[in-house]
Amino acid sequence: MVNQDPQPEIYQTSHEFDYTGAPIAINTMRSVDIFTYQANNEEFRLYAMKVEIDCMFNIASALRVGVGGGGLTASIVPPGGAALVDGPYTGIEATSTTGDGIGAIFDFTVVGNVVIVATATTAGSGYKAGDNIVFAGTLFGGLTPGGDVTITLVAGDLVDSVAPDYAECCCCTVLPANLTAATTITDAKYSPDNANAASFGGMDFNIGVRVGGQLIPSTTFDASTIFCKSSKTMAFTTPVIVLFKQPFQIEVSNATALAALASYGKRRVRITLIGELGIQKQY
Repeated sequence: MVNQDPQPEIYQTSHEFDYTGAPIAINTMRSVDIFTYQANNEEFRLYAMKVEIDCMFNIASALRVGVGGGGLTASIVPPGGAALVDGPYTGIEATSTTGDGIGAIFDFTVVGNVVIVATATTAGSGYKAGDNIVFAGTLFGGLTPGGDVTITLVAGDLVDSVAPDYAECCCCTVLPANLTAATTITDAKYSPDNANAASFGGMDFNIGVRVGGQLIPSTTFDASTIFCKSSKTMAFTTPVIVLFKQPFQIEVSNATALAALASYGKRRVRITLIGELGIQKQY
């Protein structure tokens, strides 16, 4: 029921295709019902939709835990602080980081008033090579900023996340079927290829809008085309109208067969519906 007329409305749906254990046949549909909670004299008007396609990757974003390979010692920016108090320091959290990494916990050893050993004891997540992780000198009995300790991460400091995670695909994932694509984001900008896909690396999906049991428009449209636009959004020339008690679904289906990919065979299509809810008009 509207609080103003018209009232802006945004609905979101998520459609997952998991082919890690078995292939998915062409035109397999994932349908999501949308509930608008409109009154009997109201209508929903759909004006546009945004499309985002996510790929499942093993993301090298966790810190390597322990002292293997020297821990993070080699990544300490010289001289490793200044005028710090000697001793072991455990359970230290970063003061700041230049990236998106969170959750890591560290142990340090200070000898000769500088840090000589650094290890991660909790891996955290969201880190990447080139991130600067800063620890205030006051954590080690010194001053800040003069005694601050900085670790600059390199690729060898990172390991895959404990579980694969979704990341937004990029349009360069549209690959010829005979190419062997990368398996992690750090390898390249490409998603894992799919041998059965005629033109897309597991990104070829169709979208249908079903209102009152009928497709509106009367045909499906290509999700990848919308996703690869800079706005990722398609506007309708006239609104799609949903009346009181009319079933309303968003349907997504794969336009090409998806061969099983044990580690990276997941795609998620996210649809954002942009419209308004208002008092029913006479057309």
